[in-house]
Amino acid sequence: MSKKIQVLFAAGAVSLAAVVAGTWLLAPEPVQPTVVLVVLDTVRADHLSVCGYGRRTSPTLEALVANGAQISCGAISPGAWTLPSHASFFTGVMPVEHRAHSISTGIDSFKGGGNRARPLDQKLPTIAERFRDMGYETALVSANPVVGPSMGLDRGFDSLDVADRFGRYTSSRWQPTVDLFLDHRDPTVPQFLAVNIADAHQPWGAPPASLEWASEYGVGISYSKGNREGDYSTYLRGEMDPLRAPRFEEQVVEAYDAAVFKADENLAYFLDKLLQQGFCDAAGCRVIITSDHGELLGDQGLLDHGHYAYQANVEVPLIVAQLGGPPELEWEDIDLPERISAVVVHDVLLTGRLPSPLPPVQVIAWPHARRCANLDGAAFCNLQAAIWEGDEKLIWDEGQVTAYDLSKDPNELQGSAAATTDELAKLAKSGKRDGRDDSKTDITVTEMLKAAGYLE
Repeated sequence: MSKKIQVLFAAGAVSLAAVVAGTWLLAPEPVQPTVVLVVLDTVRADHLSVCGYGRRTSPTLEALVANGAQISCGAISPGAWTLPSHASFFTGVMPVEHRAHSISTGIDSFKGGGNRARPLDQKLPTIAERFRDMGYETALVSANPVVGPSMGLDRGFDSLDVADRFGRYTSSRWQPTVDLFLDHRDPTVPQFLAVNIADAHQPWGAPPASLEWASEYGVGISYSKGNREGDYSTYLRGEMDPLRAPRFEEQVVEAYDAAVFKADENLAYFLDKLLQQGFCDAAGCRVIITSDHGELLGDQGLLDHGHYAYQANVEVPLIVAQLGGPPELEWEDIDLPERISAVVVHDVLLTGRLPSPLPPVQVIAWPHARRCANLDGAAFCNLQAAIWEGDEKLIWDEGQVTAYDLSKDPNELQGSAAATTDELAKLAKSGKRDGRDDSKTDITVTEMLKAAGYLE
């Protein structure tokens, strides 16, 4: 008997129901499953209800897990922002190897040039190229403008649809985008589909009143990063009125949570369309859902994302699910540990199995020279490198090493000074070396990042 999972909608909520759908007849030729990567952009694990968060932000993910999907709520993104993480998902190597990440002219020698970024090295094969070589059609739809041609992330995709700015393919605008995207695909041909859902990325609209946890004072949040006297800058410099700061933090968190809920809702719409249009009928849909990074919501006195290795910025969900198809073709050998590097997404998509041995759990977060200067050195100034052994974590911050026991201190409030290890010292050294400007950047890339809101 085959199992088909159907997404059902009711009053804005989502549930998944297992449906027995008849006897499976073996095809004369092997049938390839539809393989799907969904990146829920900017979604941190600890703000998902499926991971224990108090607000119900992820009913779709809850339903998937209730119907057999595996989940880790302690996965660590390979990079600290969109570009390095997606490049790692697409190549299976860490940012210091693919080198697609932010670089800086340097804090000490800052001349106003700000940060730039390297696109993905053309020499590295991408997962889309690998699937295309295996006879798959490949397609990308991205609500994040960074995930596209300007950063070299389009290589190997037969077709792509990339938003030219944030907000173009979010909220209700996501649904017609998905309709058009899938209407041009043939479900009888093996498909590799990569999808970026960016509702949780700034800017955030006001939480809708229909959310049971939305307050009557909910507001939208759009950071004005270049305004030295705006909320963003005064908060990060520690100069916000102490009577206003707690309310501002509450508004930021509420707007973010509502945006995560919308991302989860748009995920449900996409999965439902896959099922309705038959992409999961023959050999099922193998689906991996993760995030490229989290979001700092006042954690450590910080806002925004990127440039930090704190849990709020790099701890993400990792979900492995099968929709439809016969039981004998379900994913094998997937037993997700709670702490794992999300770089494994690449191998699991290609092979249906975790790599052996598992890669080390580590992150490098490069600084942001312009933000550091705009904030008078209050934030975004230091390179951070971090390694994890289960819940034991070491962060290197410009030579100072801090140890955390995340099982007792998940918010990293009680770190203790520690000696560096050879592994951590080597990681930090590679980050220092690779963060230098080597003239392999392109002014058009810089302009795109400015237009997308990543650079000021």
